[in-house]
Parts: sequence; C-alpha cells; structure tokens
Amino acid sequence: MAAVSAIAGQVLNFKLFSAYYLSLSLSRTLLFLHSFLRVEQGSMKLVKKILAVCFLLFGIPLSAVIILELLSPKTPAQEKENDVAALTILTIPSTLIGGWLSWSLVQQNRKEKALLIESEQKRLQLVLLELIEQNAGRVTVLQLAKNAEISTQLAKQYLDDKAKELNAEFEVNEEGNVLYHFS
Repeated sequence: MAAVSAIAGQVLNFKLFSAYYLSLSLSRTLLFLHSFLRVEQGSMKLVKKILAVCFLLFGIPLSAVIILELLSPKTPAQEKENDVAALTILTIPSTLIGGWLSWSLVQQNRKEKALLIESEQKRLQLVLLELIEQNAGRVTVLQLAKNAEISTQLAKQYLDDKAKELNAEFEVNEEGNVLYHFS
C-alpha cells in the first residue's frame, strides 16, 4: 500500500511539473511573440485574448476545486500538501497571467480609443481651418458636415464648441442657416 501511495505521489508530482512546464512554455511563447515578432496589432490582440481565456479557464476553476478539497475535512494531509503545491505552482500563476493579459488588453483598447478621438479632433480642426480660410472666416454647419464627412448634429456641436472657444460671431443668412464668423 505504501508503494502505491509513493507511486501516486510521484505521478502527481510529474503531472504538476508537466502542467507547470506547459504553463511556463505558453507564457514564454507569448513573451516571445510580443517582443520579437513583428505581428500585426490585430493578430497580437487575438493571440492575447486566446491566451488570456486559456489561462483563466485553466486557473480559476482548478483553483476553486483545489480550495474546496483543501477545506474538506475528509482530504488526507498528504493530498492537502499536493493540493497546496498545485495551487501555488499552477493555478494561481495561471490566473494571474490570464488577469494580466486581460488587463493589458483593456489598457490597450483605452489607448487606441484615445488616439482615435485625438486623431479625429485633429482632422476636424484641419477641415475647419481650411473652410475658414476658403470662405473668409464664414462657415456653416452643412459646409463642415460635407467637408469633414460627419453628421450635421456633430458638425453643429463642434462648431458651437469652437465658436465659444474662439469667440466667433453668429449670423443667420437668407436661407435661415447659421453662419459662424471666425476672425
């Protein structure tokens, strides 16, 4: 019986080592891809998403199962030691790596959105400046909407904001359209 227990302990240790090595290999692969390969941004995001899901799906459920086994009074002491080892070597690091990957994806999305907004603001400003220059300082909502290829609502909001910022004057033309006069 003691021989069977010793063999079972060695098999468990081998499984723990194999799973840890696999986890380590996956994280090294991710770091390699992230550092050295010139992968397109979208492809790298996909790789990160897949790895985050894999690490989290491995770490969270197994952590829960191991914790339940640790809390069970029927679990022998040797098995509890093996469970603690599995928890600290496999499931907690896997969960942390998955969480870190998820967090980095969220941060990356926030940065991309901020850059898109900034880029759109610069584009709108350039279009407005060109219209001001071409039309002797007078711009309508329709002109901005057409030249910037945006909705009239967004063009009106943008012109209202810029008019306040630059102290523009307002005029109503014969057709009833509001003219923004920037000087």
